[in-house]
Amino acid sequence: MNSLKGLNRTTIPWVRNPDGTPGYTLSPITGCLNRCSYCYAHRLARTRCREHYLKNGIIAPIKLDVYDHMTLEEREADPFFPRIHPERVATLDALAKRKKPMGIFLCDMGELTAPWVPSLWYLEIIDAIRRCRQHRFYVLTKCYHEMAVLGSLPDNVWPGMSITDALQYSMAIRQLRDMKEAGRMNLVNFLSIEPLLENIVSFSGNVLRRAGVGWVVIGAATGRRRDLASTMEKYGGLTEVKRSAGRITLLPDIEWIRHIVTEINLARIPYFMKDELRLVEGIDDIFRQDMPTETWVELLITPNKGGHYNLSPNDDSSYYFDLVPSWMEKLSFMPERIPFPPGGWKAGKTYTVEVSQVGNVRVREAPLNRNLEVLKCQD
Repeated sequence: MNSLKGLNRTTIPWVRNPDGTPGYTLSPITGCLNRCSYCYAHRLARTRCREHYLKNGIIAPIKLDVYDHMTLEEREADPFFPRIHPERVATLDALAKRKKPMGIFLCDMGELTAPWVPSLWYLEIIDAIRRCRQHRFYVLTKCYHEMAVLGSLPDNVWPGMSITDALQYSMAIRQLRDMKEAGRMNLVNFLSIEPLLENIVSFSGNVLRRAGVGWVVIGAATGRRRDLASTMEKYGGLTEVKRSAGRITLLPDIEWIRHIVTEINLARIPYFMKDELRLVEGIDDIFRQDMPTETWVELLITPNKGGHYNLSPNDDSSYYFDLVPSWMEKLSFMPERIPFPPGGWKAGKTYTVEVSQVGNVRVREAPLNRNLEVLKCQD
């Protein structure tokens, strides 16, 4: 692994290889312009990673609508200004040859799906991910709209939206629902509530279901007190706990957590609590560190010459279920419909329909070579 520059074992507990062992981080793109006060990546870029990042002069080109307030000198002198690292892109290419499946948190030190990331950078990395089909990639963003409009991510990506409060929750859910409506959901789409900074009263299990959320990560803000000062000033109800080496943790109220867990359980999806939440009094009975099940239920359908099949067509763009096939019994939820495939339904063509455990649906025109239940159409 030493020859794979930028690939590191991680202590982030929810980043795991498919076999359950600790996973890896790799940041071919570093830097972010969100500048959250509690961001560990920003803190590392200013300290331990500063010299290394500043040696890299490949910064994001000027986009006047995003950062016209910064001069070229200011951008080059900012270690957390977006940069691409070609040697780490090469590492991503090299991983395609490694057969053992790995779990990799991609761009943990920056943003992959953001308005300031040049399309050529994004496409180069996405193409490399597609060549690494045996590996799992975790991609986390606060740029919800960009993730929703960029199009379908490769199947081996677990896209996550990072939220901390009620406003961000509402924004993320809206984009997730748009992605689901467009049939662009992946096997696992997740929410990362890290750190949890306020009581998200609107958090709802029914909403999670409709948005296709398949996993939730929950954590608290941890860092140096001076770095978290503005967070403490903005948000009330957090309990400050002193840690080692001048670090603190801002613990959310147990009732905030219980509300979220109640709704997650209503949605019947797994959740993962970061270790620092063990410090919250009264959390023992709800503390979990569960990973989602990585399975799709699959079937084949063959539309007849009219473009219909025997699961009851509703309109020209999608098909709604009026019965529950036997294979659906394996799922937590039955999907409302099968989305319109690219190019439309073609008579006599066989499609693979994949349904995840939380009801996310994908349609492939080319059938997979697996033992699938075949539904023949009735004329």
